[in-house]
Amino acid sequence: MVCQLFKLHIWLLIGLFTYVLSSCPAVDKNCLCKTKYTYNFFIECSNLHKYDQVPVFLNNSNKLYESVNFYNSDIRNIQDNAFVNITTKNIHLENNEVRQVDERAFYGMEDLSYINLGENHLHTVPNGLFHGLENLENIGLNGNKLKNLSDSLFSNLRKLTFLYLFNNEIREIRESTFANLTNLKVLDIKHNFLSEIDRNSFKDLINLERLALQGNSIRIIHDNMFLNNAKLKDIYLDYNLLENISSDGLKGLESIQGLSLSHNLIEFLPTRVFSTLQNITQIDLSHNKLREIDDSTFYDLRKLTKLELNDNYLRQLPNAFISMTNIQYLNLANNHLTALQNWKFYLRNFKPTLKQLILKNNSIDTVDNRLGAYFLSELTTLDLSYNQIERFDIRFFSNMTKLKILHLNNNRLQHVFKEYFIHLQSLEDLYLNDNQIHYIQDYTFSKAPRHYLNLNNNQVGVIHGLLFAGNTKLSTLNLKNCYIGGINSYAFKTLTNLRYLRLNYGDLSALKDDLFSKNSKLKWLYLNQNRLKKITRGTFFKARSLEVLHLENNIISSIENSSFFDLKRLQILKLNNNNLYAPIDENLSSDQPGTKPPSPKITAKTFEGLSNLEELDISNNKLSGFHESYVTRLKKLAYLNLDFNPMFCSCQMNWLIKKDISVDWENMFCKLPLAYAGNKTACFLEEQCRLSIKKDFDC
Repeated sequence: MVCQLFKLHIWLLIGLFTYVLSSCPAVDKNCLCKTKYTYNFFIECSNLHKYDQVPVFLNNSNKLYESVNFYNSDIRNIQDNAFVNITTKNIHLENNEVRQVDERAFYGMEDLSYINLGENHLHTVPNGLFHGLENLENIGLNGNKLKNLSDSLFSNLRKLTFLYLFNNEIREIRESTFANLTNLKVLDIKHNFLSEIDRNSFKDLINLERLALQGNSIRIIHDNMFLNNAKLKDIYLDYNLLENISSDGLKGLESIQGLSLSHNLIEFLPTRVFSTLQNITQIDLSHNKLREIDDSTFYDLRKLTKLELNDNYLRQLPNAFISMTNIQYLNLANNHLTALQNWKFYLRNFKPTLKQLILKNNSIDTVDNRLGAYFLSELTTLDLSYNQIERFDIRFFSNMTKLKILHLNNNRLQHVFKEYFIHLQSLEDLYLNDNQIHYIQDYTFSKAPRHYLNLNNNQVGVIHGLLFAGNTKLSTLNLKNCYIGGINSYAFKTLTNLRYLRLNYGDLSALKDDLFSKNSKLKWLYLNQNRLKKITRGTFFKARSLEVLHLENNIISSIENSSFFDLKRLQILKLNNNNLYAPIDENLSSDQPGTKPPSPKITAKTFEGLSNLEELDISNNKLSGFHESYVTRLKKLAYLNLDFNPMFCSCQMNWLIKKDISVDWENMFCKLPLAYAGNKTACFLEEQCRLSIKKDFDC
């Protein structure tokens, strides 16, 4: 039974294949006739490098093809009657070498609804190219070199819905260019050379919903230009040369939701220029030359939720924002604001809606606490970074109970008090880096932040025991370059969720035993660039989740045996640029009999417990030798760096080659014996021990 079903399946496939072949027009072997699971047929032609025009389809099939596609071909000309023997709805000719299209190229293709001639080399399009193609809905002419569009090119296409003309060299749009396109919904003319658009260019586009004009050189928006475009929802006018917008320039846009005017030269906004835009939700005026905004500019825009005014020249927080009763996102970054003053009239009856406020990179030095109390209580993100703030009133943040992200970095803060953040029960990320902080009150971070705290590049000095007391949520703590010279043994005890800790570039000379014993989830620990001298058995006691440990660039000369015993998950250990010592022979305490060793030596127990270690960097220390027994139990060790150590070269080092460990030989040199001083270790082993070494240099 199964065999019979299998045979039936095969015969059905053969029958379908035969049917497909019999339905295909005769054409070049690089054109394939295919069918989809929907049983819609299409023709795909690729790599037609021997043709400079569309190949002729010989037999005329009555079958309707879903699409005809040409890819990666050298076709330069779409000749008259190119598709005379084909009936299709869609033609893809994008990304070829087309330089010319004859006027009757698509003659007889009355069912055509889609033509894509994008990304070719067309300089002109014949005036009558689309005549007779009344069913066209979508045209792609983008990415060519078109400079001019004839008056009647699209005039008969009353069903046209999408027209893409972006990335050309079009210099002019006349009144008749888009005449009669009453069904057009999307018009994309971005990135052309337009400097002016006729005031009546869009008068027939009564169903237009999206207009893209960005990236041109448009200098003026005429009065009543959009008077007939009542359905327009999005206009993109960014990256032009607009200097102003007339009072009636946006009249008629009752349905507009998004208006982008960024990256222009606008210096002034007429009073209530946006007053008719009752459905607008987003306005982008960033990167202009605005110096002030009239109080009534955004009056009664009850649906406006997002306003971008960043990168202008505003010196004062405009009162205009008060009338925006639904504003949720406000960007005022990179202006010249000097103060966050309270608004002029009483705010207690005002219902706050603002969720994201961006004020970075201004000159703010004064913050009115009432602004936070009455206007910012719904905030989830506040960015005050790169200003000149020295202090906050302790009440400023008191009502921001929904705040999740707070940027206060790159200011002039010197003191941080626990009252600042005690009410921020939702705070997840706090940025205090790059200030001048030298005092932080106990319990300041006891409840917040819950995820990320950055204190890099301050003058903290000492981490007191109660600074984080009670905080069990924090997962990332950055204390890089904070001049930290001491850490209370209780400092990190409650940070039971800590996963990432930076204490590098500090002044630490010692670490308390059990300092990290409660940080059972800690994975990344950076202690490099301090003055640590010794690692003891208690230093990393119970830090069992550590995967990456940076101890480089200290002055470590002693590591007690089994100091890393609890670090079963450690994968990367950096000990380079310290004062660690190991003798030539592991059984000797010194390289010279009768002499005292320079420091406690590395032993076979130094790296005990590191069963998952993959990378060990111990370069630039004082190692005279490095015995195989040191790494015998490091079964997963894949990379070992011993560069720039004063090695005593001998054939006993042959284990480095036999083990499946990658060694960087480039900067390993012999110090002894004196006869080979300065020689590369790899060259010594090859020449004196007759060993073969894979390396990227010649001896």
